[in-house]
Amino acid sequence: MKLTAYTDQRQLTVPFVLAREGFDEVALTCVELSEGSHIGRGEATPKPFLGRSPAGDLQELAAIRPQIESGTISNDDLLELLPAGSARNALDCALWDLRCKQEGKRIWQILGLDEPTDPVRADYTISIDTPEKMARAANTLRDYDLVKIKLNAELIDDRLAAVRHALPTAELFVDANESWTPDLLQQIIPVLTKHRVSLIEQPLPAGQDAALDTIDCPIPLAADEACKTADDLPMLVGRYQFVNIKLDKTGGLTAALHLLHAARAQQFKVMVGCMIGTSRAMAPAFVVASQADFCDLDGASMLKQDVSPPLKLGAGRAHSFAAALWG
Repeated sequence: MKLTAYTDQRQLTVPFVLAREGFDEVALTCVELSEGSHIGRGEATPKPFLGRSPAGDLQELAAIRPQIESGTISNDDLLELLPAGSARNALDCALWDLRCKQEGKRIWQILGLDEPTDPVRADYTISIDTPEKMARAANTLRDYDLVKIKLNAELIDDRLAAVRHALPTAELFVDANESWTPDLLQQIIPVLTKHRVSLIEQPLPAGQDAALDTIDCPIPLAADEACKTADDLPMLVGRYQFVNIKLDKTGGLTAALHLLHAARAQQFKVMVGCMIGTSRAMAPAFVVASQADFCDLDGASMLKQDVSPPLKLGAGRAHSFAAALWG
C-alpha cells in the first residue's frame, strides 16, 4: 500500500463569516491510499480552533506512514494511532473508500446499512453580514424549509428580523459559535422566541457548559464545539438536547458512528455538520447524516470549484452520492 498526503487550497464563492473568523479560501488535507489498481480517497479540513493545521496534519500522517503502508492497519486501529482530528479523518475515510473499491461494495453494504432511497432533510447556512446582505442571502433560499444563521453578539435582533422577513415560514436555527455569554443568552431568549428560532447551536464557549444549568431556555440547544467525540457526552447530558457530529472533530467516519450510537443511547437528537470542503468530505458525513435528525452539509456548495461528481444538495434536501465520488 502507498500513502500520499497533500494540501489542497480551494477558493470560496464569497467570504464566509462566523463569530470567530472570516475567510475566503480553505486549505484541505487530502489522503490517497493506493493498493494495486485501487485508490481510496479521503479529505478533511484542519481548523486552528481545533488545534489543527495543514502542516501539522501532514506531519502526523508522515509519522505513521510505515504502519499504514504495511497494509495491516484497520479503521479501528487508527483510533489508537492518531488523535481525533482532521488528519485521522482524511486517513480513516480513505481507508473506507479503498475497502469499498477492493470489495466492490458500497459503504452501506459494508456497514450493514440500507442506502437511503429518499433525500435527507438539509439546511443551508447564512454567514454574518449586515442585516440587508443577510436578507438578500435569505432570499436565495426560499426553497429551503430549514436555514441556519451565523450570529455573533452584535445586531442579533436586526439580523434575525431581516432573515425572518425574507423567509417567513422557514424553520430557523442560529449558531453563535461560542460568542455569547450566559447573561446575553438569558437576555436574548425573548428575541429568539419572537423570531421563532427553533434551535440554538453552541451559544457559550466550550468548557462553560455548566453555566447552562442556571439558564431557563425554552429553545433546544445543540452542542458543537463542546462535543468532539463520544467522551464528551457525559458533560452535555441535561444541558443540550442536540449534538452536532462533524468528522473533522471526531477524527473520521469510524469515530463519528461511535458518537452517533452513543448519543442516541443517551437520548440526544443528532445533527451532522461539516467544515467547508469538497463533496469528497461531505459524502462520508452523509452516511452519518442519513441516520440523523437532519444534516448541515452545505460546505461544498460554498466553493468555486467542487470535485465531480458532487454530492447533490438543493431545495432543502441532500441526496445519496455515487460510488464514483466516494464509498
